[in-house]
Amino acid sequence: MPLHVKFTPNTIDYIQASRLLAIKTPLFVLLAVVTVIIIAGSLIGLFFQLFTYSTWNNVALVSLLVGGFYIFYYFAMVPAQLTKTINKNEALKKERTFTFGESEVDLAIGDKVSPLPWEHFTHVLKGRTMYIMVCEEGKKTYPFLPNRAFADQGSEKAFLAILEQHSIPVK
Repeated sequence: MPLHVKFTPNTIDYIQASRLLAIKTPLFVLLAVVTVIIIAGSLIGLFFQLFTYSTWNNVALVSLLVGGFYIFYYFAMVPAQLTKTINKNEALKKERTFTFGESEVDLAIGDKVSPLPWEHFTHVLKGRTMYIMVCEEGKKTYPFLPNRAFADQGSEKAFLAILEQHSIPVK
């Protein structure tokens, strides 16, 4: 018997999905760690006046500006851009229904149904508030499923059991 999961996405869902994708991307994590180290080193060097040459002070200041912009972009600009995009596109606000069947996942957005064969799913990303299913059918798509979409813990466990049945790892 297929499992049906229904929800209507909101702006917070999209923001959390973009953050989950970022956190689960090794290059993003590496850049974030390097940025934090550079910011911390620059702050410590400037605060304790550890740099003996004015050039190093300038490099530290530029590093702080670039790092600050990186953090501002991630926490302020990306959510603002997503919110603007979502507000302009009604399709992004339509109710979604996932039907997890034996041979495929049917994703209905409004009246349009897209069949997604199980063999195209490479893995599922698990976050605190949602799952993102990574599907590679020509190009990568990332349908997400907020935890609130599950009627109860039983339906979430059924979802995870279906993924296991189809050998789709949850990371």
